Amino acid sequence: MALIGFGADKLQINRRLWLSLWLVLFILVFIFSVNSYPTLAKALSKNGSWTAYAASSLNIALYLSIIFAAVTRLIHLKIKK
Repeated sequence: MALIGFGADKLQINRRLWLSLWLVLFILVFIFSVNSYPTLAKALSKNGSWTAYAASSLNIALYLSIIFAAVTRLIHLKIKK
């Protein structure tokens, strides 16, 4: 995790971009994971609670937001040259 933070600092990833990506991706992943079951009762019986969905969605969104922010920054640096 420290290596990812070091890379993000070296790339100078915009924190607002990363945070907004993280929140949007969290909402999308959360909705997708809950809606993958036919009913809310089946979804909750499968994974136990809303907390399980929130925790897994936050974790997945964290990885995706780092990747998207890094790719966006690298594209920005290539265009700038």
